[in-house]
Amino acid sequence: MDDASALAVLQAIRLGAVLDEDWLATRLGLARGELAPRLERAVGQGWIRRHEPGADLPHGPRGWTLTADGRARLAVLLSDEVDRSGARSTFDALMPRFAPLNAAFLQLCTDWQVRSLPSGGSEPNDHRDRRYDRRVVTRLESTHADIVVIAGEAADALGRFGMYVPRFDHAITRVLAGEHDWFTRPLVDSYHTIWFEFHEDLLATTGRTRATPP
Repeated sequence: MDDASALAVLQAIRLGAVLDEDWLATRLGLARGELAPRLERAVGQGWIRRHEPGADLPHGPRGWTLTADGRARLAVLLSDEVDRSGARSTFDALMPRFAPLNAAFLQLCTDWQVRSLPSGGSEPNDHRDRRYDRRVVTRLESTHADIVVIAGEAADALGRFGMYVPRFDHAITRVLAGEHDWFTRPLVDSYHTIWFEFHEDLLATTGRTRATPP
C-alpha cells in the first residue's frame, strides 16, 4: 500500500474514530473488495485493529480504529503531504479564520438544542416554535456561506478536502427542508458531524490540537 492509500485509510478511520467496512468503503469511494487488502496491510503494519463493544456496553460501536503506531504513522504521512504539496502556509492561514466560525457554530448547536428562557434559565428545544428554529437556521445559512469558502480553499490546496463542500451543501439542504436530524444528530452525516470531521482534519493536517492557539 503506497503512502497516499495509507494516508486515506488511516485518516478516514481517525476522523470516524471507529468505522465499519461499509462506512469506510463509502467514505473512501472504494468497493469492499478494494478496501479489504488495504485493511489487511494496515493490520499487518500494526496501524489499525478491530474494536468490539465491551460487556459493559454491548451495543457500542464496532469496527476499525487506529493503534498508537497508526496514529504516529498518520502524523508523519500528513506532515509529509502538506510539506510536499506546499500547502502548509495555506492551512496555517486558514486556522485563524476558522476559529471564530467554529465558536459561532458551537453556539448555534447549543441554541438549536437548548432555548434560553426570559427567567434566565433554559429548556430543551422541542422544535415546536418554528419562528425560533427559523432564526437559528438563518444563522446557520450565514455560517454555511463562510465555511464553504474556507473548505473550498482547503480543497484547492489539498484535493482530499474536496469532500467537505458537497457534504456541507447536502446537510444544509436537508436542514432547510425541515429535517432536523441533519443539523446535529450524530448517526447521520449531519452538519455537526461534517463540521467535527473538518475541524479534526484541519488540526491533523497542521499538526495542531484543540488546545493549540489558531
